[in-house]
This record gives sequence, structure tokens and C-alpha cells, in this order.
Amino acid sequence: MDALNGGKQGLLIRLGMSILAMSVVSFGGIVPNKRLNTNASSYGNPVSGLGNLTDGSFGNGSWNASSGSWVAYKLPSSPGRIVLSWNNPSYAWSDYVTNASKCAQGSSLTFPSDYEILSSSNSTNGVDGTWTSRVTITGNKVSSRSHVAEIGADNWVKLRVTGGSGGFDELAIHDASSGSDDTWAFIGTSISSNAFKGTPPATDFVELVTEGTNGTNTPAVVKAGIPCIASTDVSNNIDRYLEFAGSSRFWAIEMGTNDAWGGGAGNAQTFKAALQKVIDSAKGRGIRVVIARPLATNAGKAGWQMNQAFLTAVDDLAETNGLDAGPDLYSWFVSHPSELNDDGVHPNAVGAASIQRLWAEAMIKSVYSGSGPVDQIGRNRNMVKVPSVRVRCSAVGFHIDADGVGGPMRLVSMDGSVRKVGLDGNGFVPNAWGLTGMQWLQIANTTLPILLVR
Repeated sequence: MDALNGGKQGLLIRLGMSILAMSVVSFGGIVPNKRLNTNASSYGNPVSGLGNLTDGSFGNGSWNASSGSWVAYKLPSSPGRIVLSWNNPSYAWSDYVTNASKCAQGSSLTFPSDYEILSSSNSTNGVDGTWTSRVTITGNKVSSRSHVAEIGADNWVKLRVTGGSGGFDELAIHDASSGSDDTWAFIGTSISSNAFKGTPPATDFVELVTEGTNGTNTPAVVKAGIPCIASTDVSNNIDRYLEFAGSSRFWAIEMGTNDAWGGGAGNAQTFKAALQKVIDSAKGRGIRVVIARPLATNAGKAGWQMNQAFLTAVDDLAETNGLDAGPDLYSWFVSHPSELNDDGVHPNAVGAASIQRLWAEAMIKSVYSGSGPVDQIGRNRNMVKVPSVRVRCSAVGFHIDADGVGGPMRLVSMDGSVRKVGLDGNGFVPNAWGLTGMQWLQIANTTLPILLVR
């Protein structure tokens, strides 16, 4: 019996936008990294503030840690590999990665400098049992970070602080069994510091993406805004950015306000060259870069406006490098100047919410829907014909044939689980998996619905 075909010749399914509109859009773009510890049993020392770590709300209270503090979670099961991300509510990401001396945070920037991620299969309270060290960090220099850790068959995960001190307002553990694609570092200036740390909105990028993908995607986020910096501060210290944010799959970059300060175009080419270096360096590490168009000022208060040359530079970089389109912060704020502070440059609380929303909307449209100019591993997409797919049922499982297609084939179930099913147009779904009904086949830069019926 042909599960997909409706007759001897078969019915070749052609996927249209109408079908995609009914689907979970993330299936066409990023393999989800489901958050695992939101409702998991938690244990720790100190106990006070532990609930803040998993309430999904940045800036809404902290768990204050110092050397010897620890927090542990019992996960429902072991994914084998996890992404652990944490955030300290300090306004700036770092004074070390790069900084403008006039805006250095100094002693107000406090966070753990040394810590360890461990796992266990037999603990009952986060203290007993056998614990294996999975990631050890010494000399941390940033206030937000993520790590990928292999944990084998263990379903307990612990973070233990061994040096330094500071608060954590969120600590997220994500399933990375199928990769760590849905991981983001928001790299920027004080504009990003305001939007993601200074006045974080109640409904933020993570929640907006989760809602926009029908609950499928729960991105891991690193908040990497540093006040007063320009593009050359990033490019000249790219090795440090890679060291402390290199585990994120996406770099969402907001840059240009300080380069363009005063309204002239004189720094536009330097700005463009610096960001090109950042793009090249990130691509060399498998990181996908998305750049926002710099936001407009309230010219009446700031005394200057963003020069078109910087907007053109961002547009050119996106086109030349085949980048996914970032949010157009300029167009939004030129029409909504009331969302800027009295200095006419920095977003107020309403503007911060708009920036996170604009990022989420732009990424849902391109990255999460799979309709952007680059594919899941960062290669330029070409316009291709949707493959013809045929599914055959046998005594041992379902055989999937895709005409003229190369590369890996993955099957995404309606619960978001992802399985590798084949290569170069030949796939197989064994009966042992127990899969029937509607599934989604990721192949040749597109996603096709298939029906497994016996």
C-alpha cells in the first residue's frame, strides 16, 4: 500500500503556502530545543530565589549565588545532550570582551567567575548520588552565557558555583539531542542592553517565538549588549566574542548607533567593513548572523538622525552575504519616537518591548519558517522545485522515496521530536518507532507533510 499515493500512478504532493500556514512554522526552519526544566523538580542552596530561575521572566527577581551555591534539576528523562543557558541581570554583558571606557561598569558588574555543570542518574535530592562533571568554566567574564553538555543517560543536571558571586534571573536547560540550532546571542550596544536587560518586557523574544511557533520552539538566549561600543570594538575583539558567545547558533546583531553618532556618513564604510569581518568570523564557526537595521533617533531631542548610509550598509551586507533579514528598527522608531527616552536615542520600556517583538516577528518570518535566503546550516538557498515524495508500506515499516534529492532526510513528528530517516532520497521509518498519521519530512531545504497509514 502507498501511504501517500492515491492510486496506481500515485498522487505527488506539492507543498504550497496554504499548507505551511496550517503547520507549525518552525518545522521549515530550526529544529526545536525544547526547554526541559520549567516544571522540573528543583533543589539548591540557597533555596531562596530558586523559583525565579524557571519563571520565564527576566529581571523579575534573582537567585543570588556565591562560591558553594548550587542548583539541580531532575529532568523527566535524559536527552543525552543539553544546552544550559543562564542570565545575570547586570545591565552590561561584559567589561572584558570589549568596552568603551566611559561606559565601563566596573564594580557594578558582578557575576560568577567559576562554575561547573554536572549530571547524575541516581541522585534523589541534588546532593546524594554519583555526579559527573560535564563542563568546567574558570575565568568567566560575561553576565549571560550558554553551554552545550553531553550528559549520557543521566537525567539530573546541576550547576555549581565555585568562584565569584552574583544573581541569576533565569537558568534554562534545553533538549539538544538533535543539535543546538535554536540558540541565540543578541550582540549589540546599549540599545540592546536597554531592550534585553535594562527594561526587559514581560512578553519577551523567547515567549513571542514560542507563541509564534505554536509552542514548538523555546529558544535559548544570551544577552550580549555592551554600552557605548561601535562596530570596530566588536570586530577588533572577535576572538573574545567567539570565546564567550560562540556556542550560540545565531548572532542577532544590533549595531550602528555609536558609529553613526551625530548623523554623518563618515564612518559608514568602516562600519560595513567591521561587520563584514564579524560575519566572516562567525561563518567560520558555523554561526548564522542576522543584522538589524539601526534604529532611528528622535531627532528633535537627540539633535541628529541615523544617516541613510548606515542603513544601506546593513542592506548591502545582508544581500551580499545571503543573510536572513533582520528587523527594521529604523522604520519603526522613526514612526514611534515616543518609544525613546528623553535623550532621543535609547529605547524606553515600551521601546524595549517593541525591539524584542520586532526581532521575534522578523525571525518567525524568515528563520523559523525556513523561508529565508539561507538554509539550516547557513548555506545560500536557491529557488528549487518541491521534491516529489512517495511512501510505501511494508511488513517492517515505511519506505520513503524522494525523486532526485540529495542530502539528509529527517522526520518531524507532531510533538516536535526529530528523527533521521535516510539520505539522498531514500528513507525508512521502522515499525518499532510506532509512528503513524501526519508527519513532516525535512528534505532539500523544504518541509513536506506525509501521512503514514497502514
